[in-house]
Amino acid sequence: MTVAPRDTNLVWRSAGALTATETLPNKFIRGGTGIRGMSLQVLIPSKSGTSPTLVIDLKEKDASSGNIVRTHTLPQVIGTDTFPMLLSFDFVSDLEYYDVVLTVGGTTPSFGVVEVWVGPPSGRVSSALKAIAA
Repeated sequence: MTVAPRDTNLVWRSAGALTATETLPNKFIRGGTGIRGMSLQVLIPSKSGTSPTLVIDLKEKDASSGNIVRTHTLPQVIGTDTFPMLLSFDFVSDLEYYDVVLTVGGTTPSFGVVEVWVGPPSGRVSSALKAIAA
């Protein structure tokens, strides 16, 4: 699977096998007056273990308080899915800070070196997300 080059400042994770739940904290995505389209990209190269599962949450945070304002949960990844897998989640937001939580389940699960980054939108930003950010 070929993935386009990406800005290293927008990469949360790019090394080490994902075998347990991880919180990828506090990425500052922008300054200025607002984002009108980004895409969370998650490259999952493989899976092993018994009944491995992966849930990915993107958490938007208030810059002043650090509180979570919104959480977006991507569809659950399960062991019967086809790998490698590239998940893309387009979103819009006026917030500046984000966390990503990778929740791993199963018995001795591993998803290989999972990479997580933000890139340009794929062009499928939903009207529901536009309404949330308005």
